[in-house]
Amino acid sequence: MLTKLIKHDFRNTKTVMMLLCLIQILVGILFGVLQFTPINNETLEGYLQCFILLANPAMCAAAIIYMSKYFYNSMYSTQGYLSFTLPTTITEVVLSKIIVTCIWVAIYIMSMGLSSIITNHGISETFTPYSVGTRLYFDFAFLLESISQVMIVFLSISISRIFRKHGSLKAVIFYMGLGTLSLVLFIYNLRSSTEARGTWAWDYVDMFCVANLITSIILIAVSCVAAIFITNKKLNLE
Repeated sequence: MLTKLIKHDFRNTKTVMMLLCLIQILVGILFGVLQFTPINNETLEGYLQCFILLANPAMCAAAIIYMSKYFYNSMYSTQGYLSFTLPTTITEVVLSKIIVTCIWVAIYIMSMGLSSIITNHGISETFTPYSVGTRLYFDFAFLLESISQVMIVFLSISISRIFRKHGSLKAVIFYMGLGTLSLVLFIYNLRSSTEARGTWAWDYVDMFCVANLITSIILIAVSCVAAIFITNKKLNLE
């Protein structure tokens, strides 16, 4: 039944998420064209550069908001009643949303990578076993760090359903608290990695240090288990 739920959730979310991924790629193409063929109008060029600069975080935020809203609506709104009338368990329903979200995070990150390649007019790096391995590790660490933040959002939504009033407001408050805690952990690990190199400067390597990778895995595991546990014990549907 879990497989059927995954297919159902993937089908329900593919239109919006594929559109966001496509926009992400188009932004990369636009930026690449802008670099290759500068516009004579400085004002227009400035507006376009500002748009491109803000587009990436905006698209990321839109993707997270959409998947969070889908998680909420398919679990705790009127639509949730339909989900829980199926011959399945609550655990499978929650797992389905989490798995589909992880898949979309991976696809979206790949679209960001493709957008980056287009922006930089292709790949200029000389490939060696070390560079390829390092690149794969960084991508994997970035994927886990991104998933951990989305899982914290899902956990915050689940915790907020314990309270019958002002659930949405409490979800925001819980996310601010848990998100801040996770950020502190990541920054602490980054600082420790920086100090181990004997400098206060930090770079790409420090952001994806092994400590942050382990922290991401722990955050994902704890968030998923807690969200499933809370939903099984305290399911408040609107």
